[in-house]
Amino acid sequence: MADLFTANIGFSHIVVLSALCCILFFRYLRQGPEILKESSFYFVIFCCGYISAPIVAHHYGTPILVSPSEEARIHVSQYGLYIQLMMLLYQASKLASCGHQTTTYAPIKLPAISNRTIVVASVLVVSYASSVFLFNAQGFEIYWRDRGLASEFVASLNRAYKLNLAFYSIAGLIIYLSLKTDSRRSIFLLTPFVFMDLLTTDRNFIFQVFALWLAVSAYLNRSIPILRIILVSISIISVEVIRVAWRHGFSLSQFVIVPGELLFTAESPYVILFSKEYIPFFDAVVYSFGKVLTPQLMTFIFDGTPHFRYIIDRNSPLSFGLGGSLISEPFSYGSQVVSILYPFFIILYLEGLNRIRRNGGFFGLMIFAFFLTNLVNTFRGGLIFNSMDPLYYALYPNIWYWAARAWTSKRVIVATSKRT
Repeated sequence: MADLFTANIGFSHIVVLSALCCILFFRYLRQGPEILKESSFYFVIFCCGYISAPIVAHHYGTPILVSPSEEARIHVSQYGLYIQLMMLLYQASKLASCGHQTTTYAPIKLPAISNRTIVVASVLVVSYASSVFLFNAQGFEIYWRDRGLASEFVASLNRAYKLNLAFYSIAGLIIYLSLKTDSRRSIFLLTPFVFMDLLTTDRNFIFQVFALWLAVSAYLNRSIPILRIILVSISIISVEVIRVAWRHGFSLSQFVIVPGELLFTAESPYVILFSKEYIPFFDAVVYSFGKVLTPQLMTFIFDGTPHFRYIIDRNSPLSFGLGGSLISEPFSYGSQVVSILYPFFIILYLEGLNRIRRNGGFFGLMIFAFFLTNLVNTFRGGLIFNSMDPLYYALYPNIWYWAARAWTSKRVIVATSKRT
């Protein structure tokens, strides 16, 4: 029976993957650009890339570096198929309800702040981020030659100078300015963050800028050329090819590592299963919700971070980091009940995001935009662990908005898009 299952699991994933793509396509035909304002559309696309694609690739010959047992391979494939089937049913219900109800959004009321003030504030924050980056860099060639050193530099810089918070404070300002001017041009203020990634062979800020552009474009009802999305996606994942070519010279075989982001992260569930180490589910939930009170406080309370990446670091047989996977999170709790309910947690979370987006005005748009910018972290670090991050980024780095709301409570601007 096991042999029969393993012979068909790759094909089963291909069938489900094809069905999901067809449903998303038909949803787009029915809803048009409105689908781009819906969180599950993006989440399911990432599920296809981070769950089904690696399982299919491994099934049809791509080697698994951690050398899992056959039982572990079957277990991961089965669970991945279970999540994808739940996403298929979820999207089928979305397709069935298309056209039966009109989606309405609460008006977005902006506090009256001059454009010059917003631009000056953005430039100041960008100047701060650029300065600490340049003053602490040791020379960029070394970061292209040593990925580990580059990764440690980026992590230490973020810990010491909170560059991620600086990014999200500018992101909120850009969303405000984009809505007020009905234009996406202000996103170019984030260009220095893109160069930071290019100089350190990272991809985090590049993806976040791209995701922010998608969120703003969706609200402003601007066209989003598919070719441009494909080109940006290729450029993001091809950073690894350029990095390896810089160290070892160029060869065509290096293009095999282009999907490495997807393949390597998909190996982490095997390490979790092999380790037999688990994280208390209650601790993980409390820590996640408590991060809104600042992560440092929760780390102090728990005397560490209850996250599966530490299990992977302790047990991985490889000399480089695997990252994480969405599937790794339920496995790390060691609970069959949590594993069964996990897809339902995902659906409830996505529907909650959609409700906040529809009814939350500017706050709802920030939550949606920051959900998109944090989507890679969600698939690498788990849904429960990262669930409160969009709320955290909408509150603390964007405290200027809440202060302006209170200060100019009687003077507001209703944001409207000139295109429908």
